[in-house]
Amino acid sequence: MILAKLPATLDLVFGATIIIIGFSVPLGVYAAIKPRSWFSKVVMGLSTVGISIPVFLTAIGLIYLFSIELGWMPSYGRGEVGHIFGWDTAFATADGLVHLVLPCITLASIMLPLFIRLIRSEMMEVLQSEYVKFARAKGLSPTRIYFCMP
Repeated sequence: MILAKLPATLDLVFGATIIIIGFSVPLGVYAAIKPRSWFSKVVMGLSTVGISIPVFLTAIGLIYLFSIELGWMPSYGRGEVGHIFGWDTAFATADGLVHLVLPCITLASIMLPLFIRLIRSEMMEVLQSEYVKFARAKGLSPTRIYFCMP
């Protein structure tokens, strides 16, 4: 029974991981580089709110808004699945992707605020280290320092 539901579970985890990495890295880096900007303050405020809201309330709110009120997204089901290398996945069809949006956002809402705050705090700590100060003194560009570009 568990193996029968594994493809759907992995679709959700993969989709949520894409959302978490796609948003937490740039937002966390920006909040660390410019901690006093209004956008950083908004991001950190929203991440505090995001940590405080239980995931089931996020799910109910998203279903109510996007499925019931606006009618943009389906509220249940997996949608059509396609076969990629013998694997049944919702990422292979447009209907399957539409069915994945709300559950993936809901699942990502658990970890996204935590990752933003973690990336920000770790990067702020690293930016105070000696080798970063040396790189600045040597005249390296901020882009190269922040993103380790050669």
